Amino acid sequence: MKFGEILKKLRNEKNMTQEDLAQVLNFKRSTVAGYETDDREPDFKTLIKISDYFNVSVDYLLGTTQIKYDFKELRAAADHDAGLADFINELIRRENLQTCSKYLLTFSNEELNKLIAVFKVLQDEC
Repeated sequence: MKFGEILKKLRNEKNMTQEDLAQVLNFKRSTVAGYETDDREPDFKTLIKISDYFNVSVDYLLGTTQIKYDFKELRAAADHDAGLADFINELIRRENLQTCSKYLLTFSNEELNKLIAVFKVLQDEC
């Protein structure tokens, strides 16, 4: 998928018009329209601004990954925890774990908290 298609999809998911998005991001409506038709390309600062607004990664916006969310906190934690970094690298490398992680992204916060509780129990048993 191209940037314009992804931007339009994200905008539609929020039930926004091009004008709505333009106002939120302090753009002209024609700028948003140009992005969505791939007639224009955003600069780096604009990509980050759009990414922050929709809470998605720049990689997702550019169509280089199907993983929508930007896990800034997770990356920051991994920078200080070699074990977590190894786990994340293994998750990325293994196809079956990628499938699992995509499924986990659909969980609500409540479901994730329950899953964490399960992992804590498993940790105590191992």
